[in-house]
Amino acid sequence: MPREHNESGDFIETVSHEDVIEVFDDYRSPCITSGDVKKSLGCTPETARRKLKELHNEGIVEKRKTAGRIIWWLAEENN
Repeated sequence: MPREHNESGDFIETVSHEDVIEVFDDYRSPCITSGDVKKSLGCTPETARRKLKELHNEGIVEKRKTAGRIIWWLAEENN
């Protein structure tokens, strides 16, 4: 899926942080993967990982690597 650009050539964000947070509800699970975000939102794997990392840096989600995958969950204060 090619990325969209505005008139000045800048990339247009099509996946918001709110969109990613809603994926937790879509899966009715306390933990998700970047693959879940990709599947739910129809974005690239890179976008899914980037958005989850941004949410982690803001303290909105937590993460842990397990069996070669990173699982993500909403930080306690955001539940």
